[in-house]
Parts: sequence; structure tokens; C-alpha cells
Amino acid sequence: SCYDMGNYFSYMYRTFINNPQINQRLLNDMAANEIESPLTAAFPQDTGILHVLGRNTDRGAYMECAILDYQEPIAVVIYVEAANSNAAGSAIATIGGYTKTFIDSCYK
Repeated sequence: SCYDMGNYFSYMYRTFINNPQINQRLLNDMAANEIESPLTAAFPQDTGILHVLGRNTDRGAYMECAILDYQEPIAVVIYVEAANSNAAGSAIATIGGYTKTFIDSCYK
């Protein structure tokens, strides 16, 4: 579930901060993901985005799981149902924009 993935990504990041060798390879793989994150449309270019995008095209389900290094590190999990990957990417980017707006409001 999204809740479980959010908790796992938070745990993974905290574990990495306390002992970088534990998850370094996994985080390197997430950073070098060949599929661009839809969240890049919502956040500034210098935002670090470590992510994995999952999809079940038979069910029209798409999930973006990411660790964002924006104002502070944050684990984000966005699940959408869409007709195709382009529509899903657009929806994820839109929800990412709402997330950015919320984070920005916390720093005003």
C-alpha cells in the first residue's frame, strides 16, 4: 500500500543517514533510474529525486515512490489510476505540484 511504501522509504532514508553503506547501492540505483520522474515537472531542477515508478498497465495503476531532497528530505508516494502512462505522469506531476506548494507553505 502507499502507506507501507511511504514508511519503507522513510526507513530506508533514515537507515542510510545513520549508516550510508547499508542502502548506498539501492539509492544509487534510484538516482540513476532511466525513467525520468514525473515529479521533475513539479520541483525545481536542482531538487534531488531518488525514485522508482511502478505500474500495472492491466489495471491502469501507476505508483511513484520517491525521496525528494527539496527544502528537507521527504518521502513521497503517489498512486494514480489512469488510462495510459502519459495521463498517469501528468496526474503524478500535478499531485507533486500540490506537494511542493504545501512544503513551500511550511517555510514561509
